[in-house]
Amino acid sequence: MSDQQLTRQFQKIYNALQGKESKTTLHQLSEILFCTKRHCRNILTRMNELAWIDWVPVSGRGKQSTLRFRRSFRSLQLEQAKALITDGRFESAMDLLEHSVDELALLLREQTGVQVENGKQVLRLPYYRPLSRLDPRKPMRRSEQHLARQIYNGLTCLNEEKGEVEPDLAHFWEALSPRHWRFYLRPSVRFHHGKILDSDDVIHSLQPLKKTRMFAHIERIESPAERIIDIYLKAEDHYFPKLLAQPRAFIMPADQALGLGDFAMPCGTGPYRVSINDGQQLKLEAFELYFGYRALLDVIDIWITPELPFCYLHLGPQHCNAPFPKLGQMRMDDGCQYLLLNTKDGLAADPLWCQYLRRRLSATAILGAFTAEAIEKFRILPAYGLLPGWNHLAGGEQELIPEDLRQLQIAWQREHPLFDEMARVIIQLLEADGFSVKGVPLDSQDIALGEHPETIDIWISGMSLGSRGQMRYCLGFMDSASLRGPCLPSSFLSLSIRSLCGGKLPMPCFPVVSLGVHWYSLDP
Repeated sequence: MSDQQLTRQFQKIYNALQGKESKTTLHQLSEILFCTKRHCRNILTRMNELAWIDWVPVSGRGKQSTLRFRRSFRSLQLEQAKALITDGRFESAMDLLEHSVDELALLLREQTGVQVENGKQVLRLPYYRPLSRLDPRKPMRRSEQHLARQIYNGLTCLNEEKGEVEPDLAHFWEALSPRHWRFYLRPSVRFHHGKILDSDDVIHSLQPLKKTRMFAHIERIESPAERIIDIYLKAEDHYFPKLLAQPRAFIMPADQALGLGDFAMPCGTGPYRVSINDGQQLKLEAFELYFGYRALLDVIDIWITPELPFCYLHLGPQHCNAPFPKLGQMRMDDGCQYLLLNTKDGLAADPLWCQYLRRRLSATAILGAFTAEAIEKFRILPAYGLLPGWNHLAGGEQELIPEDLRQLQIAWQREHPLFDEMARVIIQLLEADGFSVKGVPLDSQDIALGEHPETIDIWISGMSLGSRGQMRYCLGFMDSASLRGPCLPSSFLSLSIRSLCGGKLPMPCFPVVSLGVHWYSLDP
């Protein structure tokens, strides 16, 4: 009999006897448990061995035995739920707790954060959805991108504080001509499975980038000598080393780059290697052979808890109704959530409709319809531009609704609680103006591959840059916008990318509506 089954039997007896010491018989207890006397005796013996009860049997007709409870059902329930949570068995823990979300959240908070176990520092975090695919070549959400930076390395990397490009797998590089860059690889760099990094791994990892918009100006990639990579470009790119710091340019083993690997269990050269990723738990362990500084945390253990609402997943004693922090205790994210209007073949291709949508779906209109609980839950404030200090608001007064209303298609990324809430409000606002609105939630892979049959008029999207700087902003926005390329004129994307590669910043006049910016509390 499993511990959970035994616990249920204990609960039946505990409730029937009201948790008090009682005089009873084996026959009475077998009726409570709906089993034979023999099986009931085995159950009582097992409970007695586990020190849950004291069972003092008395033989003889008409005589009663004594049953004394050494544990309450409540303490036993919580102890076993903790053990199930530690093992990552959240569904079983929910069953044991009778689907009490509040109790599961409290137990999770007791076991999350940094703890020391067997001399190792372990960081445990809850998360609301699986992190099953960590393929940097495919579109990744912000959480996956952050994890990918712990697993993989690129030829270069960005210093988040300084906003400067720094060496990573390449210890040095130089521009032999405006269209010819040479990178020198570090020696003796090992992948997580033990293989030493070589030029073939780099070439096979970067070769597929030629099919993407951001790297379409790569002409060819060669290796003239051991640990030397030459990249030839079709056009000048003064910021090419910075471009290679993007997640899409991370380096992986050649076989994995050719599609032979399992991206649920990716292999990189980063400070952490993936040891478990089964949909319920993602476990990262410090890579002892990492070429840089060894990670201070030994284990990062992420528990997947889709059973819990989004607002329960904050660490620490704060609950969903945590007070808004003071200005001195908060930091704004560099980036924002925004609407991307389809100016190619959607409703916004008409300037009048584009103007109407930008004004009707402003940050104040959408976030103004959020409840105070939702504002605190998502920790979001109105954004007036794609970066702090930028202003992309539509000027002038609200004009009348154009004639000839038709159905609108709004798309957003599935399994994104904030986007779900924004979509609900946008649909509500547009329907109030007489529109027929269809919501189209899509998987990130479907967005990247363009697998959506309808013409999408409005995309709900977002970006987080990690560090302030217009160059990083342009890279982040163009990468995000290129995934929704069918809704933007090709001339717009091509001109912006050419300007960026030539060292000129595109003018911030994008067909977007800035919505909200996240704040992060700096308190522990």
